[in-house]
Amino acid sequence: MRRIRSTSIETLAVVVATALSFAVLEAPALGQDASGFTISPPTVELSAKPGETITKELTVDNTGTGAQLLLTEVRNFTAAGPKGDQVSFSTEPTAFSLAEWIRVSPSTANLAVGGSQKFKISIAVPNPAPPGGHFGAIRFHPQAPATDGNVRIDQGVNSLILLRVSGTVVEKLSVAQFAIRPQPGTGAGPTAVASVLKDGKGEFVLRLNNEGNVHQRPNATVKVKNVLGQEVATVAAKDPGNTLPGSTREYLIPIDHKTFFGRYSARLEVRAGSSPTALVATTTFWVVSTGAKFVLVAVALAFIVLVVTRTRKARKKRRRTRQSPAGE
Repeated sequence: MRRIRSTSIETLAVVVATALSFAVLEAPALGQDASGFTISPPTVELSAKPGETITKELTVDNTGTGAQLLLTEVRNFTAAGPKGDQVSFSTEPTAFSLAEWIRVSPSTANLAVGGSQKFKISIAVPNPAPPGGHFGAIRFHPQAPATDGNVRIDQGVNSLILLRVSGTVVEKLSVAQFAIRPQPGTGAGPTAVASVLKDGKGEFVLRLNNEGNVHQRPNATVKVKNVLGQEVATVAAKDPGNTLPGSTREYLIPIDHKTFFGRYSARLEVRAGSSPTALVATTTFWVVSTGAKFVLVAVALAFIVLVVTRTRKARKKRRRTRQSPAGE
């Protein structure tokens, strides 16, 4: 019975240590275009009341190698792309149209090489006007001559205009996803999430749904705590863009702390708009450093050796005891 018991302990030690070893080891063009035009500012955020007319000045510089006749075009835009950080332009009305209210002066301009032109943008908000966000874009593009194949090359730059009209504004932002994944270049796919990070390099993935009627620019902060509840890091989204109404936008918050090791919890707080209450989400993850993996494997192997050695010594001692004459 003792021999079976000692053999079972030895086998269990080998299985546990081996499992530990394997677990550780396997663990659109905005502002500048290719033809040499730049626009300032590339994005404009404004507020207005119904019946109010507001103005803004934009500057276009010709940084190309030839003089150009510059044309203007006003369009609406909506959020696009799988991450919600791109835009789709349209001359057709949208749920948050702005193009119909915009006038540009002058509508055309001749720009010499190194020349600059200022454009006055007037936005006449009707009364009544739907409250909330309205989104339009001013496209500045050169009049290019036809090529031999009768194909016109039409390049240009855009300035996005985000207008907030006062009234009954609905701010309704929610967290669609909060997770962590390895940083690009670490062998993981662009959408892969993970519960284990190697060497503490990763990025928090935050996806926000905007079910309201106005654009919102979130202020997102993540606080990281270790298994003892001690705060070890605070990271924030840098220069976050707006989440447009009716869209979902992805934000990435990098984290790189090579001293991390073990289990950690992360608490997300998102503040946006006029709400005093922050959106909150949590997640947990493990960090295993390259050096620590080998240390743990070495510890596991040392544990195996220790258990096996002590078990063998115990067996030899029992044999000697049984072989000794009684009474000696």
